[in-house]
Amino acid sequence: MRDPSMIASDPEISAWVAANAGAGKTYTLANRVARLLLADSPPQRILCLTFTKAAAAEMQQRLFKQLGEWSMLPDDELRDRIVAIGGDAHTYLPKARRLFAAALETPGGLKVLTLHAFCQIVLSRFPVEAGIPPAFEVLDDQSARELIGEARQHVLERAGSGEEILATAVALLVTETSEATLAKILDAALGADRRKLDRFFGEMDDLDRAVRAAHGVGAGETAQSIAEDFCSALARDLRPLREVAAWLGGGGKSDMEAAGKLASVFDGDIEGSFAALESALLTAKGEPRKKLASKAAARRAGL
Repeated sequence: MRDPSMIASDPEISAWVAANAGAGKTYTLANRVARLLLADSPPQRILCLTFTKAAAAEMQQRLFKQLGEWSMLPDDELRDRIVAIGGDAHTYLPKARRLFAAALETPGGLKVLTLHAFCQIVLSRFPVEAGIPPAFEVLDDQSARELIGEARQHVLERAGSGEEILATAVALLVTETSEATLAKILDAALGADRRKLDRFFGEMDDLDRAVRAAHGVGAGETAQSIAEDFCSALARDLRPLREVAAWLGGGGKSDMEAAGKLASVFDGDIEGSFAALESALLTAKGEPRKKLASKAAARRAGL
């Protein structure tokens, strides 16, 4: 039976490898790249993607180490190495010694990148299509932490300077938690993982009740349940809402746009209906619209 890693490293097949940590996935990938190079694939056309910078560095280091050793090994040992990865030693022996130099001379080097780095390259080449500035820069982790720290300090300073809502919120948090816990809550609130913040509230019943009371949210209510209750109540008033949509549909351009927004309330799931109604009745700032119909439409209705 053939070695599975040798089968997976064969560039003539498309392979999907699933294995535990330390099982040899990086080794297999390095061998696959080596076999691609031995088969005359241009180095600049080979792309390896990983999830982390550490994995990318390990992959590149292992590949260059392998190619570097090939350039210096005696013929017999080099033949054994090539055969061990599934190559043809007689065909590839002279070529294998030149691979290290070819990899080093490749413009930009062998492309072993993280997914994020690859996406950054794509965005930098197509900034107009992506709707971003051509000379954009990616925020590194250290700069992100510094900006978050500055933002947090700015908010606390505003609370200390007498801004009532912020001062009340900070006073509540300080009263209900310790300084260390408050720092963790702020880190969670400013982070990308909302679940961390939910876990903090779930672990502190007093704070959870205080926050819910401040927003008028009952015990056990969630964003989903609130939306469902709202839309269930709305369903009882769909008939007059449909009549309003039909009336607006006979008006001018702005009236027809409003009618289209209301019509989408009747389609789709609960969350979609809620968002559609919000768009129809509220401005982009979340404030009630001053008018829902044009003056001409209102005059036709005798309003």
